[in-house]
Amino acid sequence: MNIIKVFKLDLVKLAQLIPLIGAPVGAVANYKLITHLGETVMNCYRIRYFVEKDRIG
Repeated sequence: MNIIKVFKLDLVKLAQLIPLIGAPVGAVANYKLITHLGETVMNCYRIRYFVEKDRIG
């Protein structure tokens, strides 16, 4: 586990506790999480597509 990523996540959560900073920081954190999740889902679908394609053909 990368300690910098863990520290960065903790820093994001701490920044969310401050009301004026929390909303924008939370929005950026959620956007990055959803973007990463979307890429992962697309790659899983591509793998599944090619596995199924090889199984049929």
